[in-house]
Amino acid sequence: FLGGSREDCWQKARSGLSFIAILSASGVASTSVPSRRDMTAPCGWAREHPTAAGSKSAARIAYALYGRAESSRFQLSNATWLRGKPHIFIPDQPTGPWAALYKPVHRKSAFERFPTDANMLWAAHVANSTVMHSSDWLFVGDDDSMPFEREIQRQVRGLSSAEPNVLGYVGFSTPRVRLQRGSAELTRPVPCRAADVCAGGTEGDERNNSEHGCCACPTAPSANGWKVSWSKGVASYRVPPLFFYGGTGILLSRGVLDAITSADWVSCTQRMLCGPSDDRLLTCIYNLLPRVCAIHVDQNENFMRGALQRAGVPAAVWNDAVWNNALWSTMSAAPIHGIRIIAHFADSPAHCPWSMHKLDTSCIQVVYNASMHCHGHAPAAHVGSQKFVTPVGREACWWRAEQQERKRLQAKFGWGDAATAPFEELHVRS
Repeated sequence: FLGGSREDCWQKARSGLSFIAILSASGVASTSVPSRRDMTAPCGWAREHPTAAGSKSAARIAYALYGRAESSRFQLSNATWLRGKPHIFIPDQPTGPWAALYKPVHRKSAFERFPTDANMLWAAHVANSTVMHSSDWLFVGDDDSMPFEREIQRQVRGLSSAEPNVLGYVGFSTPRVRLQRGSAELTRPVPCRAADVCAGGTEGDERNNSEHGCCACPTAPSANGWKVSWSKGVASYRVPPLFFYGGTGILLSRGVLDAITSADWVSCTQRMLCGPSDDRLLTCIYNLLPRVCAIHVDQNENFMRGALQRAGVPAAVWNDAVWNNALWSTMSAAPIHGIRIIAHFADSPAHCPWSMHKLDTSCIQVVYNASMHCHGHAPAAHVGSQKFVTPVGREACWWRAEQQERKRLQAKFGWGDAATAPFEELHVRS
C-alpha cells in the first residue's frame, strides 16, 4: 500500500549517503542518520529493569520466524544460530513439525502481494503467548534471516524492555517525522474517517500514502474473513511515517507486545491486507499503541563497510557492495564479498552485524562457523588466538561463482595462474 516496488525503494535508498530515504510527493533528498553509538535518544530511555544500563544481566531474547513449512533454511538455522534459543515458527502450510501454528492466510490479490504476508504479524502474536513468557525482547524475521545475538544485546543495553521500543533498520521515513539521533517517538494517530482514505485503486497509485498519513487498505467482510474493497470497504489504519525493513529482522520489546490486546492484534492482522509483511507489522503497532519509540540500527552497514571497503579504492567501487550486503547477502554470487566478510569476522572479533539476510543455504553453515562468537555459542572455530580460516574450494558457498569468475579472467587476460592464484589477488589485479 506504499506504492512502488521494493526495488524502487532500494534505488531511492542507495542513491543517498545513507539508507534513510526521505520520501515525499516532491522527492525530498535523503539524509544521513547518526550511529546509535552516538545518539542521545529522544525516546527509548531505560527504566528500572534488569536490562538497564550498567546491569550485568543479559537481555532475554526470543525469536519468531515464518516461512515455508519445509524450509531448508529454517532447518539449517535450527542446527546453527538458533540452537538452544527460545523460538516459534509459523509455516505457510499445515505440515511439518510446526503444523499446529499454521494460520490460514489471505488469498493473493493485486493488493495483498504474497499470501503469507500476514505471517510476520501472526508470528509476533503467537510468540507473545508462548516463548515471551520468559523473554524481554522478540526478534521477528523471515526464515532466511540470521540475527547475531551479541549485537542485539549491545543495541538493547540501556533500553527498557518494559517500554514500547521497536528496533531495526529504518528503510525510510517521511518529513512527517524526523529521526533525531537515530530514533523517533511515534504517537497514535487520530481515528480514520471516510474522507481520510488513501486515493487508490491499485497499489501503485498510493506512492505517497506514508507522506500523507492517510488511511490505507479499505476492507469489507467476505466469506473467508475480509477482502479489499474500494467501493464498500472501511479503512481502519493510518499509514505510519516510517517503516522498518523486515528482512533484516525487527526487534519488539515486551512493552510493545504487552500493550496490545490479543483481540486487537488478531483484528489488525486479519484486516490489514495490503503491503508487505514488515509494513503491516509497524502499521498495526503504530495504530494500536499510544506511543512507540522507533530506533534505527545501522550496524549492518558499519560491519559491511569494515569488511568490504579498501584503502585507495574509490568509494563508488565498494559502496554498492556495502549497501547490498547490509540488506541481503551477495556472498554466493560475488566471491570477493564472501572472502572478505568471512575474514572480517575473525579480523574484528569485537564487532558483529545485526543480522544477515537472504544467505544462500550453502552459506549458512559457513557464516555460522565464522561467527559463533556473535551468537552466544562456544566458538569452536576459534581456539586461542587461532583465527577462522576462510573456506576454500568446495567448502566455500561462493565456490561455483568463483570458478566461473576464474574462467572469465583466464579468457579475458590469458593469465596462466587464473585457476590457482588467491582469488583476492586476481580481483585486485583485474
